[in-house]
Amino acid sequence: MDIQYCPNAELDFGLERNYIPLISKIEVKKYENKDKRNVVVVVKNHSIYNADFPEAYVVFFDASNRIVDCKSIIFADEDLELKSGETDFGVVELYLDDFDHAEVYLKAHSNGSTKKHTNGVTEQDIEIVNETYVQYGGNVRVMKYLAIKNNSNKTVEIQCNSIAWGTDGKPLTTGSGTIYVMGPGQTSILSLTYSDVVYDELDHTTEKYTFKTEGLNYTDVLGALSFRTEKNEGGATVYITNNGTETAERVTAYLMFYDSNDQLVWLDWMSVGDSDYVIKPGSTESKFFDCSVEFSRIDVYLKAQSPFKSAYSD
Repeated sequence: MDIQYCPNAELDFGLERNYIPLISKIEVKKYENKDKRNVVVVVKNHSIYNADFPEAYVVFFDASNRIVDCKSIIFADEDLELKSGETDFGVVELYLDDFDHAEVYLKAHSNGSTKKHTNGVTEQDIEIVNETYVQYGGNVRVMKYLAIKNNSNKTVEIQCNSIAWGTDGKPLTTGSGTIYVMGPGQTSILSLTYSDVVYDELDHTTEKYTFKTEGLNYTDVLGALSFRTEKNEGGATVYITNNGTETAERVTAYLMFYDSNDQLVWLDWMSVGDSDYVIKPGSTESKFFDCSVEFSRIDVYLKAQSPFKSAYSD
């Protein structure tokens, strides 16, 4: 494996701190995809210590070994760390230039921390209740929709990063999505976009979830929303009612249409709201969804959040 390490990565530039070197304890894997003009970097922390804000620099070279570009990736969770024993990944892309090969240089150290995740929520606390792939735009991109249930007792923000792997065992690209707020026991949905990917070349995906439970910029309004669907000619209408006391913003309904064989025949999503693009307390708003294919049932998933609330306000 062609992996290079930055020789001065542990310099503290005069700061009076005692850092523990970690470069030799972090495994780095590099996957080059010249057709997609990207490099996927996967790192795993084999140290007993957490790594503080580890960063990988990817240097792209042409066939003459001249530098084409240099970009960096930071691997950090809600504590700005790569925890002991954990794996993270990222992608860097060239938008205009081709490259012949790439080298990876790692910067990593630790202040000696061994603490675990502080938010009390892990991947064991969520449940994937629906996983759906859709090819869009004449093979321009693949979308993956993940309906997620929060089985924890906390209101949480969920961030998901994903690698799409090809049938040749190489990563094609990455995708990311966020559910900004979801209360205990609730189910919501996020979407991952894999650009320039054809579904037939996609073998599987790998997801990594990051959870945030403090300093959220939104409060939970999803739990106050109820909905019903009505089958109409050429589609269906969804009605969403805000049973709470707070305005629901950015309400988005995802409708999945299935035939009598339980096969997905259509998927669409749209914002639902009034002229102010919100659903006010006590109000019901609706949206018609076209579906020209015969269907037998509909699954509905909602996303919603309160008006923005600064995490730094009193």
